[in-house]
Amino acid sequence: MGTETVASWAEQPLTALPGIGPKRADAFAQGFGVHCVADLLRVLPKRYQEPAKYAHAGDWPDGERVRVCGTVEKTWLFRPRGRRTVLGVRLNVEQGSVDALFFQQPWLRARFEDGKQVELEGKASTGRGLQLLAPRSVKADEVVVERLEAIYPEGAQLSSGQVCKAVQAAVDLLIAAQAELGFRAADWVEDPIPIEIRSLVGVPTLGAAWLGLHRPADQAEVESSR
Repeated sequence: MGTETVASWAEQPLTALPGIGPKRADAFAQGFGVHCVADLLRVLPKRYQEPAKYAHAGDWPDGERVRVCGTVEKTWLFRPRGRRTVLGVRLNVEQGSVDALFFQQPWLRARFEDGKQVELEGKASTGRGLQLLAPRSVKADEVVVERLEAIYPEGAQLSSGQVCKAVQAAVDLLIAAQAELGFRAADWVEDPIPIEIRSLVGVPTLGAAWLGLHRPADQAEVESSR
């Protein structure tokens, strides 16, 4: 892959990515030393988690990430032992009801009108009845991700989710550049290890390894990419 081909996409500023303006780009620079798209692809996940599976009240897997569909029965606000406000949303779901608890987000109450159909994703808990902890709303057109989900480190002014969204946008840009400019996505960065040695020990190229860490198909790909 030629130098000009690399520069055409890799050296683009972070503001070329959707959702990143000058302020957020500055946060990436301060928090991670990231200044361009290629730099962002070097911010690697700290761990991985299995994709959320659909669950119902009759089979509530304690401690696992789940998705649940239901109808809003009621909402309420409370402060446990003087802590910050918690929003509770009771959902009527298959085979019973579940209480979704949103921490420090009381303004979300307006989104959960009684009788509204919603889909949420969060951590299942059975410690105090059936609960869904720190959930997020699932968009109507959102597809269930079947591969491992990469969890990224946080920055001083950046949440793990914001970092993830930016990195995955950079991966999308790389794949689009591959199709437009005619190079293999796995070859986006020069590999210092000669191909003869890589073939001998059975390791991927550096570019393929980084892509495998950002979007692994399974745990085996994570291990082979490390």
